[in-house]
Amino acid sequence: MKRLIPLLLAALLLGGCTSKAPEPESTYTQIDQETAMEMMTRDDGHVIVDVRTQEEYDSGHIPGAILIPNESIGSDSPEALPDCDQIILIYCRSGNRSKQAAGKLAEMGYKNVYEFGGINTWPGELVTENAGESGGEKAVLTFSSFDGGGYEYKVEIEDPSILACTRRRDYGEKRDELATGSPYKVIITFSGLRPGTTKVNVYGRSPILQNDDAIYTATVDEGLNVTLEQERKIATFFLYRYGETDYDTYHIVILEGSYQVSVNDGPAEPIDPEPMDALMQVIDKYDMGAWDGFNGSDYSVLDGESFWMEIRLTDGTSIFASGDNVYPDHYFEAMGEIQEILDGLRN
Repeated sequence: MKRLIPLLLAALLLGGCTSKAPEPESTYTQIDQETAMEMMTRDDGHVIVDVRTQEEYDSGHIPGAILIPNESIGSDSPEALPDCDQIILIYCRSGNRSKQAAGKLAEMGYKNVYEFGGINTWPGELVTENAGESGGEKAVLTFSSFDGGGYEYKVEIEDPSILACTRRRDYGEKRDELATGSPYKVIITFSGLRPGTTKVNVYGRSPILQNDDAIYTATVDEGLNVTLEQERKIATFFLYRYGETDYDTYHIVILEGSYQVSVNDGPAEPIDPEPMDALMQVIDKYDMGAWDGFNGSDYSVLDGESFWMEIRLTDGTSIFASGDNVYPDHYFEAMGEIQEILDGLRN
């Protein structure tokens, strides 16, 4: 009996140490998209996981990515991810679902989970299901940008069953690493999938530059040849007027295909596209494109009017004009019609 007591005490002590040992915290690592791009070039057996829906995946995904919708990830390890030590790079549309999915995989015991946000800001190439199967002539758009603040371009195809696209960066001469300020071309290639017509919106966003938006009508013929026709619409509109009459200041922008207006620096509110079409008609009616660069002043006039106007169209046209008691051709006729349309936004 005496020989058993030391053994029992040792067992109790060992059991107590084991029960007090803290379990390692399950977590994942967040990385930026440039780091993710670099990791994708390594030959380390990594896997890229898209956790969006099948429809979203088909409309455009990172080359080589496999689809595991976030909603399908429960408490059991996904069959497509049998190795808990494998490097897993996860993304979604905007970064919300990818964080949820990364957290769930980490809780299951996956040790090398990296989450890098949403495809809506992805700077690299995208492919679509059936992209490249088209035998017709493709259409290509090219935009200029630069690292460290340049435009990031997002493509939105209204009917992805008609048209597919791929997107890539071209830096010209190959560089070993990204560098702030380095220029590059964004090359977007469109392939026809079936005959039809659809809208294509290209949104350029930058933290230091004005929005660069373009709208196209894409037509795919029976031979699956693609043609793009750029639409001429208002992308941004700003108008300030000061005179004997009290005028409101209007700032209108197009965001994700919809217009929003801010009056006197107030909160932005959505508006219908019809008033913007009416403004476009006034711009064309009075050839306001010729106003670009107008800048005049006459301070000898006591009861005049000052104005500042900035307009950008989706075809690249810019109209920047200002004046103090000096005005471009047809100013008052055009402003009368414009003011009537803008005042109608508040009714």
